[in-house]
Amino acid sequence: MDPQWSRRRFAGKLFSIGSVLLFLGVLAGGLLGPGCRDNLATPVDRNRPPVTVLTGVPGDSTTNFYRLHLYWNGYDPDGEVVGYEWAVTDSLPPLTDVEYLFTTRTDSIFRFNVEEVREVLGHRFYLRAVDNEGKRDPVPKWTFFTVRNNCVPTSRFLLAEASGRTADDRDTVFTVTSTDPFAPTDTIPAGWGLRFSWVGSDCDRAISPDGQIEIVGRVVGYDHKLVPLEMTWVRGTVTQTSAVYAAADLRSDTYEMRVRSVDDGGLAGSDPELRSFVWNKDPVTSFERGLVPGRSDSVQVFRASITGGTDVVDYQPYTDGDTLPLVNSGVTIRAVVRAFDPDMPHRIVAAQARLVRDVDFWTDLAESGSRYEFDDRNRPNFSGNYRLMARSLDGLGRWDGTPAEIRFSINKKARFLDTWTVDSGPINQRPVEGGRYPASRRDTMMVRFAAYDPDYSSAVNSAGLEFTFRWESYPLPSGGQGSEIFFPSSWRPSLGVLGADGAFRLHDDMSAFGLPDPAPSDPQSVFIPGEYILVVRAREAFERPSDRDRYGYRTADREIHFRLE
Repeated sequence: MDPQWSRRRFAGKLFSIGSVLLFLGVLAGGLLGPGCRDNLATPVDRNRPPVTVLTGVPGDSTTNFYRLHLYWNGYDPDGEVVGYEWAVTDSLPPLTDVEYLFTTRTDSIFRFNVEEVREVLGHRFYLRAVDNEGKRDPVPKWTFFTVRNNCVPTSRFLLAEASGRTADDRDTVFTVTSTDPFAPTDTIPAGWGLRFSWVGSDCDRAISPDGQIEIVGRVVGYDHKLVPLEMTWVRGTVTQTSAVYAAADLRSDTYEMRVRSVDDGGLAGSDPELRSFVWNKDPVTSFERGLVPGRSDSVQVFRASITGGTDVVDYQPYTDGDTLPLVNSGVTIRAVVRAFDPDMPHRIVAAQARLVRDVDFWTDLAESGSRYEFDDRNRPNFSGNYRLMARSLDGLGRWDGTPAEIRFSINKKARFLDTWTVDSGPINQRPVEGGRYPASRRDTMMVRFAAYDPDYSSAVNSAGLEFTFRWESYPLPSGGQGSEIFFPSSWRPSLGVLGADGAFRLHDDMSAFGLPDPAPSDPQSVFIPGEYILVVRAREAFERPSDRDRYGYRTADREIHFRLE
């Protein structure tokens, strides 16, 4: 073995061992040095947090005026308090979500929101102190209370007017004064624009520390809306106190302009100022006017034919309140309707009419020049009360809100006779209005009545008339007035006879209207001296039930006041 090679091999081993020992020594020296000791030591925070104190705030769950002067304070055990952080919430959020604002003050005047439509709203007021090293009170102090607004803000219109050009080409301004939202009394012509301006006030007051009353409320904005053009409130600032609406923005409709004030507490007026109006005047509809025989004035009429003829002479004029006869063939009604739109350009596009009894269906009318004609060929022949109505539609889609109307009846009621003739000669009604007759203290009394049906014909009413009667008032032996105790007050049938002349008569020898004979010991059922009121009713009578359903019962009453002495 080469001795040199052995020495070199031994030296290499020593070098390798020395390198390892050197590396370990350097590593140990680094770990045990002073820098490593500092990084591994736990820091100690010797700054103690500040403490917060609420010295003047509302009691928990109390209700207070929305403008409050709050007081607070704080101290730091090992330093000084340099400020405070405060927050207000309307709910109870997690403390980590509360957003604070910083102040150096220890008191301040706050205005708490009550929302626009509520007078009372709850709030939480949070406060925490901050020391000179930036440390905050880890447990903020807070209190919950409600606030109310004692005075609702009000508003009033300074200007509410429409402007436009009239039919005679004059610029005109019209003041809107209507305040009824359901039936406005103001109507604005189509093509006119509107403008409004307003002002508001808030009457909230507070007592100052020296006992003086201070005006603390103020208006900070306004809400307005023109319904149905604007269905939600349009919010404006305190300087936005007007609104203008051009004619191009409006349509034929009923409108409400409402304005309310909003105060510094967020409360809005609960009773907004109101103006109402209709935009686009109703068209004016009327029936043709003609001079009715027997009348001196010119009135609206329709024409009716009873015979069913088509010639002009077959139609007679009828006006409001007239009664047409009841005939089996029915009545043919014709009317001429005229319409005019007061709004420029005075355009009528349609007209309708209807004959109202049981149903109200409008019938479109055919235009003939400047008028419309209604021709009812259904020939109504049912007894009852009718209305002939007509309306028109203007070019902006507005119907006449007050249709023309003529009221009339079909089937004339019975007419009483004061004097009539029978084979024995003339006979007069008994008793007569205001008559005086001797009292015989009997249970019978002579009565005579007669009536006739102007529409009577065997084809329409083969049974003629029937009479019923009732007592409205009569004396009692005790001196009082009777009701239904002795003489019946309900309607009672009576006997009668239909004469050849169509008049229906009570028998002139009828006694006591069918009252039973009184008992000898019951003198109260006799006719005694005093004031009497007797009502006799003449009613149509029909033999066939189908006729009763068709024509009904037309009645006529005669009330007689007389005295027995």
